[in-house]
Amino acid sequence: MTKPLKPAVLVLNAIGWLVIVLGCSANDETQTTRTPLSSSQCIEKYASFNDVENFNYDKSRFYSHQLSYSLSEERKLDIYFPPGYGINSNAKLPVVYMADGQSAITYGQAILDPLIRAGCLPAVIIVGIYSHPTNRHGEYVITQDEAMFNLHADFVLHEVIPWAERTLPIRSDPEGRIVFGFSNGGDFALGMATQAPTTFGTAIAFSAPRRLLRYQTQSRVFLLAGKREVTFLAGTKETARHFIESEVELYFNTRDAGHESSMWMAAFPEALHWALK
Repeated sequence: MTKPLKPAVLVLNAIGWLVIVLGCSANDETQTTRTPLSSSQCIEKYASFNDVENFNYDKSRFYSHQLSYSLSEERKLDIYFPPGYGINSNAKLPVVYMADGQSAITYGQAILDPLIRAGCLPAVIIVGIYSHPTNRHGEYVITQDEAMFNLHADFVLHEVIPWAERTLPIRSDPEGRIVFGFSNGGDFALGMATQAPTTFGTAIAFSAPRRLLRYQTQSRVFLLAGKREVTFLAGTKETARHFIESEVELYFNTRDAGHESSMWMAAFPEALHWALK
């Protein structure tokens, strides 16, 4: 018999829906009711997710760096700066540490720029950490190869974050740090939240299929899966149940989509709005 879920806190998402994660079985869908939200109107008006491959990127407004001692190889970082900010800015902005950092500039300039300019979202910096060219799965999935995951986690915790906080105009408190990823990168975000629970205030995981049922976290957790990515949805639901039973502050929702980047890009502003509220 499926153990019933504890009721979770009701949360408003950034596209105007009241999301309710109730005490239900794993086969029940998230229930929603329509409610107005000013930030949703702003995002709907200014968001643009089309033709990102042909987007005219501003190369003067991002920065690349290479590290690594612990990985015994150089690993590239791409840094997204929001409009009006650069490496020498005095402000201390929230920071997103992003798995599959090859996509950081796309998520920043193509997705976030118009929303930040319009005031829909606060300014944030993205530190994009490139994935391994041949063993992304091993570095990102703690249940697959815990030793390799921990080696990469040490790289992020003891090299990337200290370098970023010395170099970039970012916050250094847990509430100002977000870890984000999609697919196996979502597994990485959840793994980091469980292995370094006081480092990140929020973990954002899209389409993360692994069930982290023996791990705990103090971070707030945002989970998303597509209704047509059956395996990923099932894993996300089980992870959501586990975190709710552990009294983690959780947001969980589904979209009518498969395992696709268009869903992740469309949901990213919503996730940031929740993380930074």
